[in-house]
Amino acid sequence: FIDPTLRPGGAAEVLTQIRTIGSGFGLDSRTVSASRRIDAQELDALIRSLVDPLWSAICRSQGFENFIARFEPGEIISQVGIESHHTYVLLKGSVAIEKDAEVLDTENREGTFLGEIATLTGSPQQVTLRAAETIWACVFNESELERFITLHPAVAIRLLRSMAKRLA
Repeated sequence: FIDPTLRPGGAAEVLTQIRTIGSGFGLDSRTVSASRRIDAQELDALIRSLVDPLWSAICRSQGFENFIARFEPGEIISQVGIESHHTYVLLKGSVAIEKDAEVLDTENREGTFLGEIATLTGSPQQVTLRAAETIWACVFNESELERFITLHPAVAIRLLRSMAKRLA
């Protein structure tokens, strides 16, 4: 695509999409978000309910609604061992972090990054992320995430802290 916003996050994402489409499933971040779009009233209610002023302001940005998706309870967001090229930013709800059919942790903090290490490194997911209840999250591929944190330095600092904590 000539428009860089329509391009995949990188060659690894394209290869993963080809492999997953070949196995019967494969979506980019725009398709994931579009398939899980929420209506304008629900989006407005979601944004009004956000406590963090940074995420509230970001979510009100024109066009940002294209990155917001809803996942239903029990739905797998990302699975262990899969090469996922999507990062999720939890806006509302609770996500179970599982490995070997055991819940290791539950994340429910607004603005928490999930799957960012696998997205940025191209490595397979180390855990399964499952919606413990209805959740709303932003979905970014590698390219979108890099562009997003470049435009929002405060988010970049939060992302670095999150990654450092997980890697430690």
